[in-house]
Amino acid sequence: LQSVLSPDNARRKQGEQSLEASQQQDAKKLMEEMYSCLNNEKDDVANLACVLFKKYFLDEESVDTETLKVLEENIFNILDPARTTLVLHAQGGVIVKVFAKLGQIETLLHKIIELSSHENATIRELSMYMLEILVDVHIPQDLAKNHIDDFKKIFCQGLADSDLKVRVSSLKATGAFITSLEDSTIAMNLADTVGVCLNIMIEALKENEDSGKSALESFIDMAEFHPDLFKEYGSNLVDVISQIMLNKDFEDGTRSSAKEILISLADKAPGLVRKIEEVKSKFY
Repeated sequence: LQSVLSPDNARRKQGEQSLEASQQQDAKKLMEEMYSCLNNEKDDVANLACVLFKKYFLDEESVDTETLKVLEENIFNILDPARTTLVLHAQGGVIVKVFAKLGQIETLLHKIIELSSHENATIRELSMYMLEILVDVHIPQDLAKNHIDDFKKIFCQGLADSDLKVRVSSLKATGAFITSLEDSTIAMNLADTVGVCLNIMIEALKENEDSGKSALESFIDMAEFHPDLFKEYGSNLVDVISQIMLNKDFEDGTRSSAKEILISLADKAPGLVRKIEEVKSKFY
């Protein structure tokens, strides 16, 4: 793996060819070696191992169910709260993929719920990240509908966390869940989280612009898919958007993201936007 990370093109290409050959010749051995690298002490190696592990063994149908079950039993052992967020998120992606391949979504959800109450904020943040990518890709509509109250409880717990990183991660998970829902009636069960999410977005922008921008992007998606969520928060939302757009200290991309929320709302729910008095006073 180290050779694949080499800045030397020839060495990197040789490393990639070696991996491909190993996959063809002895996939089981390569899998064992790659698995051992998932928590390599070097962050770049561990991160690459996670990416390649998914590519070679989880994105294809090359792994039998028995092997996946062994992974299921042991995969959480790779996690170490002392690792960087980048590595933990890469590892979390592998974990979600393993359970998804087995169709063990509810089992994983129970484990995520357990981690969401962990004493370490880093693990709580990871649990919300895993929930975000899980609901964004793998949650069946029936499961979401039948357990909407349970999901709401998890999200509300995360949104009220004492750590801002956990709250932002929870906001993104909430947004991903909402946008994954096809039925707006079900999505409206989470309408009362919008106000809390707005406050978290503001707080995140003050603390770290990149973090705040990622929260803004969640609002764009929610406005695109379920604009009725904002019926009770139109005035507050427009006020926040205008403040962000007028703040020259923010990057152009951040201000544009704020504007995109209003554009999505105006496109999907023009009647709702017309009723917001602040739109006339702040944008016309």
